[in-house]
Amino acid sequence: MRRSLQSIVFLALISSFITSARPLAAQVTADTVISVSRLPNVGLRWRDLPGIHAQAVERKRLDQLRGVGDEHSLLLRAPSTLFETLPPPPGWLRVTLLLPEIRSVWNSGIPVPSQEYPGWEGRASNLLLTTGVELRYGPVRLILAPELTYQDNTDFQTIVYPLSKIPHRSTFASPFHAPPHSLDTPLRFGPTARTRIGLGQSSLTVGAGPIEVGVATENFWWGPGIRNALVMSDNAAGFPHAFLRTGDPLDTGLGELEARWIVGELAESDYFDADRSNDDRVLSAAALVLRPAFQPNLSLGITRAVYSLESGQGVEITSPFDVFRDIGRPNAANGDTDAEGRAYDQIFSLFGRWLFPQSGFETYAEWARFEQPRSFGDFLETPNHTQGYTLGLQWAKPIDELSTLRIQGELTNLELSSTYRTRRVISSYASTVIPQGYTNRGQVIGASIGPGASSQWLAADFFHDRWNLGAFGGRIRWDNAAYYDVIPNATYLGHDVSIFAGVRGALQVRGFEISTRLQMGNRYNYLFQNYARAIDDVSAVDIRNFTAQFTLRALH
Repeated sequence: MRRSLQSIVFLALISSFITSARPLAAQVTADTVISVSRLPNVGLRWRDLPGIHAQAVERKRLDQLRGVGDEHSLLLRAPSTLFETLPPPPGWLRVTLLLPEIRSVWNSGIPVPSQEYPGWEGRASNLLLTTGVELRYGPVRLILAPELTYQDNTDFQTIVYPLSKIPHRSTFASPFHAPPHSLDTPLRFGPTARTRIGLGQSSLTVGAGPIEVGVATENFWWGPGIRNALVMSDNAAGFPHAFLRTGDPLDTGLGELEARWIVGELAESDYFDADRSNDDRVLSAAALVLRPAFQPNLSLGITRAVYSLESGQGVEITSPFDVFRDIGRPNAANGDTDAEGRAYDQIFSLFGRWLFPQSGFETYAEWARFEQPRSFGDFLETPNHTQGYTLGLQWAKPIDELSTLRIQGELTNLELSSTYRTRRVISSYASTVIPQGYTNRGQVIGASIGPGASSQWLAADFFHDRWNLGAFGGRIRWDNAAYYDVIPNATYLGHDVSIFAGVRGALQVRGFEISTRLQMGNRYNYLFQNYARAIDDVSAVDIRNFTAQFTLRALH
């Protein structure tokens, strides 16, 4: 019976705990225990595990904007890379308790993507609890950081796709992503409340000089975007994967290089279809970021992800190299498969971030393409075919030694490229050959705004030494590619659009950090439900939604 990669990762994490504990057990004496209690750098300690969007990361990026940041670009990050601790003395095992984090989100009307934490958040109350332990012995580091999630999942309006067209689809599956725009993005995850316990942000890392290898279930973020990362984000739940990466930037002579290479296993949601033969997929992905020696404030990156349905053998020994594979054009009219008839799909991106610390300014961009070009000539002729992009900027102005004003702006566009007039273009993240598309457990792995969407966002924040307060606003046009493909007789009156605004802030007090986000929004023509034929004819479903998010973290 085939053992899934998730089972392998779980067994590796547990076995590493036992293996790491053996040297300590062999050395434990009364004198050893006394020594541990006297030395602050060994024995039992505690601290918080920073998340990808934690306030600590916000302040690190702000420090870089002011010219006082560390050497890491923050463009390839994960909890394990943000959790910086010195190795223990030789022969000692250090145990670090991970202080708990509790996050609560309440949505009054409909689910709203958080763009800050992984997973789906339904209507009414949602809860996320993370805690755990870090064990470090020599070059081996184990982070066990399980997550408990709960969602009230209170009922709200959904639309059922005609089952006669897709007989195996769940009634909760997306009504707008039938083939060829197939995608596993349920509107609702079942009819009842949901509770789940998983390995969460756990990882096992073995260092070998500047290189690290390991296995993990943690989330990670690739790219410069603040709100949306096009190829790899924490919008979906983390998936089991093995990795090879740089621990610290490598000095290559041309500049400092950071690298990531992973192979993992993606899972289907419980509310997509009843076909169990295609539930799992293999993902191979890699990313590079170079800070050129001639301009260290400039970061240039490239990333690619290739995914396919699992063969009968699951993740194979050649699977990590899929990221370098020529997959053809599987979403073209005729489709491409390999010699064995196995289909692959992909997305790649180029990105950059340029800091101007003397002005407190940065600009960044990410450009992605969902279909690889037929040739270099094809790329030159239609570089925008199946493209998506993010453009953004930040500006910070010091007020005094402890206070800074920061302004952010970002726009993302994943709508159909104009080449749809002459060539097939399907929704971003959807696939003709991979029924679930680029998702894990029913959530898009890339941009949180989802397939075929576009967004604009602006924010202003005031940072003090131990608190910050700000306001934000934005607009999202949802799934616009599917709107033109699925909705009969679509007009300009029926686009599904959200307008929102809110306030946010954080406060550090007595060893705790409390952060909050309060957001009010209107979603117009929800699920394209406007059948008006004239501007003065109102026949739409509009939903007002209030979101309240509170996070409590214990700080080290």
